[in-house]
Amino acid sequence: MGASHSNPKEKQKRKKTHDDVIPGGVIVHQMPVEEIDVTRNDSDMESIRTCKDTELTSNASLPFSADTPKPRSTPLRFPAFEMCTPVRQHFSLEDKMMIAEVLHQEHLRQKGQQARIYEERRIRLIERKERMDKEARERLQRKMREVEERRKFLEKVSRSRFNQTYSENLKNKTKSGFEKNDCCTLNNSVSTLKTENIT
Repeated sequence: MGASHSNPKEKQKRKKTHDDVIPGGVIVHQMPVEEIDVTRNDSDMESIRTCKDTELTSNASLPFSADTPKPRSTPLRFPAFEMCTPVRQHFSLEDKMMIAEVLHQEHLRQKGQQARIYEERRIRLIERKERMDKEARERLQRKMREVEERRKFLEKVSRSRFNQTYSENLKNKTKSGFEKNDCCTLNNSVSTLKTENIT
C-alpha cells in the first residue's frame, strides 16, 4: 500500500520534466529549469546522474541507421563535452556536427605538424649520415696520402744511405788497393838493391 503512494515532490518533478525529440530520432532529456543552477547540491548531482543514465539507456535502445549515427565510444575532446550533463543537452545536432568538424580539422593539423617534424628529423639524419660518410672518406684519403708520403720519404732516405755507403765502400776499396801496390813496389826495389850489393 505504501508502494502505491508516491512522493508529491517527485510527482511534481516528473510533470515538469519533458523529452524533446530532434530530427534523427535522438532523444534529448532536459532537466527541470529549477534544477539547472550554478550552485548545485547533492540532490542536483543525483538528478544529473539519473538523467545521464536515462540518456545512455535511451540511446542504447535506439536502432542505428543512416540518420542516427552510432555513439562514440570515447567523448570528443572539446570543452563542451566536459561540462555537466544539463548544459551539454542544449547543444543541437548541427552544433555537435560543427564541433566534430572543428576537431577533425584540428586533428589533421596536428597530424600535419607531426609529419613535418618527422620529415625534418629524417632529413637531418640523412644529412648527418652524408656528413659522417664524407668525413670518413676524407680521413681515409688523408691517411693514404700520409702513408704514400712516408713511403716515398723512406725510399729516398734508404736510397741516399745506400749511395753513401756504396761510395764509402768504393773509396775504402780503392785506398786499400793503392797501399797494397805501393808495398809490392817497395819490396821489389829492396830485393833488387840487396842483389846488387852482393854481387
